[in-house]
Amino acid sequence: AALALGDTPDVRLGLAELLVENDKLEEAVPHIDRAVQQAPQSVDVLAMSAELYRKARAPDACISTYDKAIAIKPVAQLYANRGVCKQMKKDQAGAKADYKKAIETDPAYAPAHFLYGRFLLTVEKNKKAAIEAFEACVRVAPDSKCKEAADAARK
Repeated sequence: AALALGDTPDVRLGLAELLVENDKLEEAVPHIDRAVQQAPQSVDVLAMSAELYRKARAPDACISTYDKAIAIKPVAQLYANRGVCKQMKKDQAGAKADYKKAIETDPAYAPAHFLYGRFLLTVEKNKKAAIEAFEACVRVAPDSKCKEAADAARK
């Protein structure tokens, strides 16, 4: 019914989000695709679409949509989130590069430090480097969950 009133990226993404939340992942993807087609220059629409692709377990679409958003606005959050999608696809080198690029782009973006630390701990099994990443996160975001992550990594 909402689409009949106006076929906009917001309506498409809202519908896709409801479908994803109800585990109707395959049904959600065409709505996300349409939102991307409708607003190919909107970083907000592209970022939300990429995140919904991730939740719909469509890592290729997630990565390519983040690529488009980064081409328009290369910010830390987009690099970090694309890294998550690359990890879904088992592209560990690409994920690591994205986490590092996110930190390089904005050293004050705490989630990039957290994601990088988690990557170092779980994928590379490098506790020392992971703790350093978590501690860098604590320095930029003292109230985050990074201290807990660093403490857990020490055990």
